[in-house]
Amino acid sequence: MKEEVKIWWEQAKRDLLSAEHALQSEDYYQVAYLAHQTVEKALKALLLDRKGGFSKGHDLPYYAKQLDVPSSIMSACEQLNPVYLKSRYPDVAGTSPFELFSRSDAIKAVTAAKEVIEWAKHLFK
Repeated sequence: MKEEVKIWWEQAKRDLLSAEHALQSEDYYQVAYLAHQTVEKALKALLLDRKGGFSKGHDLPYYAKQLDVPSSIMSACEQLNPVYLKSRYPDVAGTSPFELFSRSDAIKAVTAAKEVIEWAKHLFK
């Protein structure tokens, strides 16, 4: 694995670990954000590995389409995509982001991120 790919991949895995820690501390909006970041960085690692690069942005389905991912992975990307803005900005969330996300939302976000990580892990072997 090239060094740049490794850096993105390792950060994706670390973001997932941080999401799990945020779940334990009941920071559910952070769980959602970190789940999005996990998937974004995993997809970018794959794009670096497979295509030599990626465009800047945060659109998970856009990156997933470039990798021709299975439908279950695309569903996870579509589920997490709106989280990037809603978990960070009150004007997008319509309230304080920390009030918007429930434990159930956080668990769904982590589950989606884990699914993508497990899928990507097999592609790096």
